[in-house]
Amino acid sequence: MINREILNDCIDKYTEAFSERWGDDKKGECFKWKMVNSFRKNWDLDAIDFVGMLKLSLKDASYLLDSAQNLPYGMLLDLAKADPVAVHQMFEKLYTENNDVVARITQFQNDAKELCAGLFPGKQDYQRSTAVSVYIWLHDPDQHIFYKYTELKRACEYLESDYKPKKGDLQNNYNENYNLVLEISKELENHKDLLALFNSLAENDIYYKDPNHLILAHDIVIYISRVLYENGKTSEWFGEDYESGITKDDWKNLLKDPSVFDENGLKIVKRMYDYGGQATCVQLSQKYGLNYPFYNFGSVHLAKRIYKKTGCEPYIENNGEQSFWTILYIGRRAKKGEDGVFLWKLRDELKEAIEEELKEPYFAKVPLYEYKKAGVDMESKNHDISLNTILYGPPGTGKTYNTAIYAVAICDNKPLDSLKDYSAVMKRYNELKAEGRVAFTTFHQAYGYEEFIEGIKPVMKSSDGEEQSKDIKYDIMSGVFKKFCETASQKEVKTKGFEFSKDAQIWKVTIRDEVRMDCFDNNRIRIDWSIDADGANGFVNEMAKGDIVITTDGNRKRINGIAVIVSKDAYELETNEDKTTRDVVWLAKHIDVDITEINAGRMLHRMTCSRVPKMKIEDIIATANENNKTLGGMVIEENTKPYVFIIDEINRGNVSKIFGELITLIEETKRKGNSEAMETILPYSGDPFTVPNNVYILGTMNTADRSIALMDTALRRRFRFVEKMPEVKVLQEIGADKVDDLDVAAMLKKMNERIEFLYDREHMIGHAFFTDLKDDPTIYRLATIFSKSVIPLLQEYFYEDYQKIQFVLGDNGKTDDSYKFIKDSSVSAKNIFKGNVDAVVDLPEKKYEINNDALYELESYKQII
Repeated sequence: MINREILNDCIDKYTEAFSERWGDDKKGECFKWKMVNSFRKNWDLDAIDFVGMLKLSLKDASYLLDSAQNLPYGMLLDLAKADPVAVHQMFEKLYTENNDVVARITQFQNDAKELCAGLFPGKQDYQRSTAVSVYIWLHDPDQHIFYKYTELKRACEYLESDYKPKKGDLQNNYNENYNLVLEISKELENHKDLLALFNSLAENDIYYKDPNHLILAHDIVIYISRVLYENGKTSEWFGEDYESGITKDDWKNLLKDPSVFDENGLKIVKRMYDYGGQATCVQLSQKYGLNYPFYNFGSVHLAKRIYKKTGCEPYIENNGEQSFWTILYIGRRAKKGEDGVFLWKLRDELKEAIEEELKEPYFAKVPLYEYKKAGVDMESKNHDISLNTILYGPPGTGKTYNTAIYAVAICDNKPLDSLKDYSAVMKRYNELKAEGRVAFTTFHQAYGYEEFIEGIKPVMKSSDGEEQSKDIKYDIMSGVFKKFCETASQKEVKTKGFEFSKDAQIWKVTIRDEVRMDCFDNNRIRIDWSIDADGANGFVNEMAKGDIVITTDGNRKRINGIAVIVSKDAYELETNEDKTTRDVVWLAKHIDVDITEINAGRMLHRMTCSRVPKMKIEDIIATANENNKTLGGMVIEENTKPYVFIIDEINRGNVSKIFGELITLIEETKRKGNSEAMETILPYSGDPFTVPNNVYILGTMNTADRSIALMDTALRRRFRFVEKMPEVKVLQEIGADKVDDLDVAAMLKKMNERIEFLYDREHMIGHAFFTDLKDDPTIYRLATIFSKSVIPLLQEYFYEDYQKIQFVLGDNGKTDDSYKFIKDSSVSAKNIFKGNVDAVVDLPEKKYEINNDALYELESYKQII
């Protein structure tokens, strides 16, 4: 169905422009009716001079067929000259009306490709569906049309058609194109003025009379596509409707051809793919290195090589100029926040080809990064792994298992394939976790920004004053990722004579003037609370050995001392006042320093003892150095060690909600230390925050829960995705591929082939479910795997469509029911329900039950294969 009101408006506009549109033989659209007439007058399949007849018949059609380097007419003549019998047979089959028209078009294309390969190796035959449809249309214009995907797509969109053309679906597209033309031709009966105008201009004998007005109707489709659509289109993507005719398989062959895709060409598309499939040249330059003209001009030169190799028809802009980059991409103007001027997006067929070829040796060896880019020493990074990586795949493919390998490879800067001993990997992984260089969390539906970045949480606190009571107050608490980033960005302080705690906190303690000199002289700090008083709780129970203390006389901006706690516990002196004490080493004393600037512009807390969360250790140590020249040997170094934050099941959380403003900050070019570094002000604390460039984010994603296509676009663009699919060779390598004479690896491979056919590749069964067979290769272990994992997973995948589960398990082909995992039996509604049920539709004809006995028969598994 189309919007008939819009159609009639289109016909009215077409009528107004028709006389000018008709034009003369050279400039107007009247050539279509002329070429049909010429073809019908000259075509004779039985002609003695077949080649001469073919040339004469298609002479006037060459304008519609050949353009630039897209040469179906010229190449057809070359084929006919070389083998007239073969081309004669091709046209015989093409014009056999009792066969489906699309099948005939496809057959003609295949025959032409095969003939060209034999006669002119390395040359293009150019007989694409558009050209072949012209041959059919010229032969019988009252029954056929000439088809072009772009014009159909635009016309359907403009007329608000229910049909949405899909690229590559020639069968449905051609039929719907014909139905649209037929529908318009019938509507023309209500537009007598247009028909009268057409008849008056087409009365010359050189034009075909078009009795059913199909050519006229088709010209209206072209008018809608090329004039009305172009004038009113709102799509922001330039070149979106252009079709090069290059298929995914064509792209795969081109990628392997070094005369087309040299190393620079492969670098460009590999980096574009790694960036998420779309980027500006500036963004590619910032992330991977080399200047932006490398990507800009390099893409244009690459597209021209493809154009020359394939003979594809380039996109023609409104000004008549050829646009070559559209062979590779569609594009639009960059928006605010997108560095660069123009954003390119890989064409779907090219992106799919890259995805399938990425691991091939010729492509894998192409470097993703250039060294020394964007102010970052890339030589210190693991080039195998992006800063933001997601391992994705079906259940049981070792995604979480592999996070430990990735973490160790990153932290120790080792190639992934060098870590073969998993027990050694786990030992090192746990050491890194203990060091704080690896952290692990799992996203879920209730996980939020507050847990990940920061939030407000209620705590019980003692109120100041004579009456000590417990009140509920609210503290701003850092989330796991914020804490991890703070740890990774902490500068390392190397000292002599004492040590900082790895997780050192900074405390403020108010020391009364009466005991200050005693504290300075005797390396201790004293407060005027008894050791068991609520006011001393932080001083006694929360301060730890290795923490840093800044002291004050009550002034909330200025400090008089800096110390490191060296005693594990607090204790009491035998004095009447200020008896509660901790031992310290003074880094600076007798000083008078305003610390507002290094405390994020804030004053210190009024409490006697309180944390100072806004202050950084390196800043307070630098202050101590400035005020105590005897602190020789204290060195502050940048922390350049890699840190890995692992997010398991990243797709199960609301990523936009959890990451918040970090979705921008995690970009490699926006990381702290890079030339385009950015920071944000956090909403709860008001603190500035940035993500260090030594923090790797490693996620896992189960594609059975959610496809990559459904993930947040902003997240997809910022992460590199590494697919983890079932690998039966893993079972073979670890010796988990045999149970007696059953080939478990072959069985799993066969089940996954069936799942991919019935569902998709994202819902396969992972090899990890079967690894326990390494230590227990028995039918009992295999039965447990199937009953506890495989069958429940299939029930979830197919929503308890047991017939499909039978197909996956091979039960539909088993003649002995005792070997069927899923048994089926006929069921009669009449035996279950009262009364007449004949009128009730969709009643099941079978019932299914799980056959537990089959789980313990080795033959049941053998017959899966």
